[in-house]
Amino acid sequence: MPTSAPEPLTILSDGKSTTVPQRPPAAGDASDDVWLPLSTLPRATGWELKPEGLCRDDVCVPVPPAAGQTLLREDGGQTWLSLAGLGRQVGQPHAYDRERRVWSLGPPAYTWQHPRGTGPAPDFTLPDVAGHSRSLSDYRGTKVFLVTWASW
Repeated sequence: MPTSAPEPLTILSDGKSTTVPQRPPAAGDASDDVWLPLSTLPRATGWELKPEGLCRDDVCVPVPPAAGQTLLREDGGQTWLSLAGLGRQVGQPHAYDRERRVWSLGPPAYTWQHPRGTGPAPDFTLPDVAGHSRSLSDYRGTKVFLVTWASW
């Protein structure tokens, strides 16, 4: 990694735009990766490196020692983090426009893999086998086993 002066990088994440310094790519490096100071990670992406891994809100993704070698670098007296490595490690889609120095992060995998999460199901009303309307809210406070079937 070169030791020239950092260039500004715009990170688009969670509906906000943050400008941070980045290290320019090494000569001949055509990869779509950029490195930003680890100190700017929480402000720019919402992620933070902790002993338990990369953490955001109440979610932590462990960083195996082998992954740490490609995720973090020491240069110029500070620690730099690979944004592509972050995206791979936490399952966050990302895209980079090298010409405009803009990095865009999509929603982390944990937000779209389990979109409902836990909690009460939304209320709905359907006919039972006898044709009587039944609402889920009629059974609030009891356990419900719901079986569905369709002919198509």
